[in-house]
Amino acid sequence: MLKVLQSNRLEILAAHLGEALCAAGPLAPDTIVVPNPGVARWLWLQLAQQHGISANLDCILPGSFIWRVFHCLLPGIPENSPYEPDVMAWRIHRLLLDARGDPAFSQLGDWRDTDDDRRRFELAQRTAQLFDQYIVYRPDWIERWRAGRDTGWQGELWRRLAAETGQPDWVSLRRRLDELDVTQVAAVVPQRVSLFGIPLLSPGYLEVMTWLSGHIDVGLFVPNPCREHWAHIVPDRDLARVAGVADEKTLYIETGNALLASWGGQGRDLLDLIQEIDTSVGAEEYVTPGADTLLHAIQTQVLELRDPGTRDQPAEPTRTGDRSIQVHVCHSPTRELEVLHDQLLALFDADPTLSASDVIVMTPDIDAYAPMVDAVFATPAQIPFYIADLSPRRGMAIIDTFLSLFDLVQERFDANSVVAVLESLPVRRRYGLSESDLQQIHDWVRNIGVRWGLDATGRAEQGREDAGLHSWRRGLDRLLLGFALPGERVGSFGGVLPYDDIEGSSALLLGSLAEYIGRLQQLSGSLEQSKSASEWAPWLHQQLEAFFQISEDEENEAQLLRNAINSLSEYAGLAGHDEAIGIDVALDWIRARLDSNASVRGFLGHGVTFAGIVPMRSVPFRVVCLIGLDGDAFPRIERPPGFDLIAREPRRGDRSRRDDDRQAFLECLLNTRDTFYVGYVGRGARDDTPLPPSVLVSELVDYCNRSFVMPDGRPAGDSLITLHRVQSFSARYFDGSDPALFTYTDVVAQPDTLQNPRDFVS
Repeated sequence: MLKVLQSNRLEILAAHLGEALCAAGPLAPDTIVVPNPGVARWLWLQLAQQHGISANLDCILPGSFIWRVFHCLLPGIPENSPYEPDVMAWRIHRLLLDARGDPAFSQLGDWRDTDDDRRRFELAQRTAQLFDQYIVYRPDWIERWRAGRDTGWQGELWRRLAAETGQPDWVSLRRRLDELDVTQVAAVVPQRVSLFGIPLLSPGYLEVMTWLSGHIDVGLFVPNPCREHWAHIVPDRDLARVAGVADEKTLYIETGNALLASWGGQGRDLLDLIQEIDTSVGAEEYVTPGADTLLHAIQTQVLELRDPGTRDQPAEPTRTGDRSIQVHVCHSPTRELEVLHDQLLALFDADPTLSASDVIVMTPDIDAYAPMVDAVFATPAQIPFYIADLSPRRGMAIIDTFLSLFDLVQERFDANSVVAVLESLPVRRRYGLSESDLQQIHDWVRNIGVRWGLDATGRAEQGREDAGLHSWRRGLDRLLLGFALPGERVGSFGGVLPYDDIEGSSALLLGSLAEYIGRLQQLSGSLEQSKSASEWAPWLHQQLEAFFQISEDEENEAQLLRNAINSLSEYAGLAGHDEAIGIDVALDWIRARLDSNASVRGFLGHGVTFAGIVPMRSVPFRVVCLIGLDGDAFPRIERPPGFDLIAREPRRGDRSRRDDDRQAFLECLLNTRDTFYVGYVGRGARDDTPLPPSVLVSELVDYCNRSFVMPDGRPAGDSLITLHRVQSFSARYFDGSDPALFTYTDVVAQPDTLQNPRDFVS
């Protein structure tokens, strides 16, 4: 049977899931479908806290679980889907190569006949991602294309792709499920499956889960922020479209709660689809947050589908000094983090029960904020923290330096960039260099006048016919001659002026530098040739061994890079792709694989977790902080390619990045238990020009202004905003004139050394 449990608290859903798992016995493995690894980790810890242990759980993503069902139930189906986007991209790339000049693809224009391999592979990747969406959200299109009833280039490409793959697609496999014997299903799939905390599920996936519930127990543990029926409420912006056409009561248009109507579109579609299913068991359990704080009052209004301040619902009172929702306006991302640091310390001082692990800080771009987080929060005896969800390309020396090797070619082997690679510890270790050796190399490079280019040929290719002056080859010749000749400053030798300031003890260092430059020259020569993916992978492994000496502590990081390199030949092999590609295509693949394998370590550890918004948006915390919510940063701007057919013909249940970000903001607000903190750059650092925040922040402030009133009659929304000074040492943070402006930083300075001592307080 299909069991559906809805609640506005994820903790309640986890408690009921734990009870269901305990009732089934400890030895039976349990399959739990989760939206992302962050929710999976929270669920593991929550179940362990409830029952003392959490084990034998198989947490899996929805798409992987659906394919596992096909693999277990249908004969001849491979363990991994041949229609994964990464596999399809390689097949499509080869098909696009064969399609050059084909009139069936004339709509592609220059994309069809381009000789730019990198551009063609980018088209293949985008098309593969679209096909993956079509399979899930437009199965009727796939069936139409398969039957040859579409003359567009995408339909023709899909038919060729399916013919080359030689395996049935997701849509065909779904149809074959209905032909299975009931006893066969029960014998090979788990006895029960639970879907936990998933905010969005495609109609196709939900259809498979419904079919599966006819043979095993399927539990849907669905977060629902509202106990009322809200499937048909619409935001105010949609009401404006029908204004003047007819009265909204005549059209039966409901607005409900403004925040829920504006931000909850993605979750509303899933709940609407679930309500259309004839479920055997359905239950609801909601907790009313109350109205003791502004945050809890908003959560209660959403739960009860109320919208104070409109029509016959008066604005609700709130108390002065309520800090459950805070909006902080700063002049730069660094100031955002400095203010956040002080505000968190104030929260810890005010509530001794609040620990660092009760706080999460999320931002739309964690990679951009990570260096500043380290700079501001990595201070002695302050707040423990961990940065999770970080791309391996950021903050890992081996990966960053390895990719920088290939950037040297585009940078014309600039002297500073070439020496910067040597400064990486694994590279220094390979060539036996110390810190003092690096300083000596810097002095040599400056004194012999190396600027850019490996040799005369490399500089000639850049339009400089100067016989290699200021190149690395000419510089090394000068150094080597200076070591070999007596050093009597007798002039040039063979057209090369020796650099005489080379002592005998520098021979080993000079030899290491010459070896390093020689390997760079070999690297540059190899990049001019095209190879297949299966040939690039071992070559890239050779470069890793040639330039790096990996220590035991660095092995995990190096293995991430090796895995990404291995995936290059692995996925190309699965697609049967053996055509030659350029190094740019291979490196783009490796970068994409590294970015898709962001680390989930550190989620819910002992300290404040810094992460992106997506992986932890559904997880409850006592303090939720969202920073970087600038006007153009969130919701993220979605620019689908011009050939995206879903964007042209949207349907209910489709994924939308902007709608998904709105849903994420709503979930963050509703999953906050004590304090909801928002920060953004709202002032120009140079001229103090006002800058707009995210439209979601503006909507939240406007909602509070309309729905809540202060004891003195003022709207409550404007009181949430704190405008900070451009510098952390402004006197306003120390003189106590504004209670909202304070700092935990001690500024100590001698008055006689300051131009304006009034700006500083010791």
